[in-house]
Amino acid sequence: MRNSLAVVAILVGLLLGVGLGNTIFAIPTPSISTEPLPERVAEPTLSEVTIELVSTETLQEVDGQTTTTASFIGDFTGTISGAFVAEFFFTIEPNGVFEGIGYLTCNCTVDGRSGTLVERYILVGGAGALGEVVSRGTWEIVRGTSELSSLRGGGSFESTRFPGELEQGIKTGRIQF
Repeated sequence: MRNSLAVVAILVGLLLGVGLGNTIFAIPTPSISTEPLPERVAEPTLSEVTIELVSTETLQEVDGQTTTTASFIGDFTGTISGAFVAEFFFTIEPNGVFEGIGYLTCNCTVDGRSGTLVERYILVGGAGALGEVVSRGTWEIVRGTSELSSLRGGGSFESTRFPGELEQGIKTGRIQF
């Protein structure tokens, strides 16, 4: 799960001013606001996540608010394990606080069963210093295939920024077949 959160942190870092290739985003990077963030759910840890940003595209900027898409790759390790790809849509305020929604597709193994999972994520966050929480959100399984077709569940996650512009996180929640 720390791996997925690492990917989210990278995305957030890129969206909030870290360069990607020759592109620099001029979005302010204030400390994260804790008021709009959902409370963390006290549920079992399902996975640690590492996340790596692959690309971003700014869709529009209006009155200082930026909308952008971002693509990620990453890995889950833990109860839910496997490699994933993710596509997110973000709205970023002038102060750097963001909201996002995205879908993650994982070739996963859960309790010895394999298949593909599609999960929906809703995020809120902002820029944070190394070691600080930069995003929190909720997730839910939208569908599964093969041996994971009956898997249902959801929960929460949060990501923390680490050196190297990576994010790592914890995915908590409840799942059942």
